[in-house]
Amino acid sequence: MGNALNKLLKHYRNVEKKKNEYKFGKILGCGSFGVVRECMNKMTKEVYAVKIIKKKKKHKKSYNFEKMVKNEIKYLSIMSHENIIKFKDFFEDKNKFYIVLEKCEGGELFYKVVKNKCLMESETALIVRQICCALQYLHSNNIIHRDIK
Repeated sequence: MGNALNKLLKHYRNVEKKKNEYKFGKILGCGSFGVVRECMNKMTKEVYAVKIIKKKKKHKKSYNFEKMVKNEIKYLSIMSHENIIKFKDFFEDKNKFYIVLEKCEGGELFYKVVKNKCLMESETALIVRQICCALQYLHSNNIIHRDIK
């Protein structure tokens, strides 16, 4: 029992150390499972986005939530494609998962369409091509994306 407790305490000390490697900044977006914030690695000064996912009991009742999150991390960590966001780091504490990702500039496509009322045909074709290339890459690796945004 004491050994298990020591392992648990060591794990959470390491999580706090890992969390302290980053300075968390402004909110970039929100979703049903959590929030995405800007973060900066204090040592390298590189800026990333960190997806912070709450561990709620209600998620675990409806499906294996933790397994879903860890699968996302696994797949992000092995993917390498110019149109798929790059995985950088992962850690978790008692209440949350933290997935550190490449920070993409330019905002969400939805808001760009709303702001401009429409997109030029050439711009739309480029966006559709990028999405199709990313999906083709995923499918060639036997991965199905169920939440394309």
